[in-house]
Amino acid sequence: MLGVEGDSALGNGPARSQDFTLINQEAFAFPKSDEFVDFVVAAAGGGGSLLKFLFKRYGVFGGPLRMLKLIKSVGRPFGGFATETLFSAVPMACGPYAVRVRLVPAGANGAATKGANADWGADFSARLAKHHLQWDLQVQPFVSEALTPIEDASVNWPSPYTTVARLSLPRQDTASAKGQELAAEAEAGVFDPWQALAAHRPLGDVQRARKVVYFESQKGRGAA
Repeated sequence: MLGVEGDSALGNGPARSQDFTLINQEAFAFPKSDEFVDFVVAAAGGGGSLLKFLFKRYGVFGGPLRMLKLIKSVGRPFGGFATETLFSAVPMACGPYAVRVRLVPAGANGAATKGANADWGADFSARLAKHHLQWDLQVQPFVSEALTPIEDASVNWPSPYTTVARLSLPRQDTASAKGQELAAEAEAGVFDPWQALAAHRPLGDVQRARKVVYFESQKGRGAA
């Protein structure tokens, strides 16, 4: 979101934008960032290394259960950006409060089609060429550390969501000169949860880890 006004979450002057980096999972797969990193390192070593890690970390029974849970979460088909609900999965500040965020597609966007996952971009463009697309931006409040922990990203908060805004994209041709110009601008852009207002700064262990990882990624592609 461009055109925001206020101090940056990084404390480096005025914020340039408020970025919402969302995924199609309602909660993060791991409680903490270090556990996720250990999993990625083990997975990079191959199947044997991963199995050894799972059994050592979670036990004889817990290891296979953890693996099944991960397979189920990553194996769920994604229907497309116009039809899937997207989640922050981890908390952020909302002034003096803490919330999680989700983006819910309007029914008028249409249902997911069988071949959408072959080319999500083409599916999105085809829908946008026919009619405008809309999503409700909703926030879910922190209640207590027992029910809605800030530091354990694997807990799916039970508190209700409330709609606070609506995102609308007008009907347009993404293949037009203007559409291609916008696509090039997006491709060259930086999307970072810490590119945010201080009033809406990221919260929790996983979010702190993302500050480091996203910055290194930006440096790696010459964007920082």
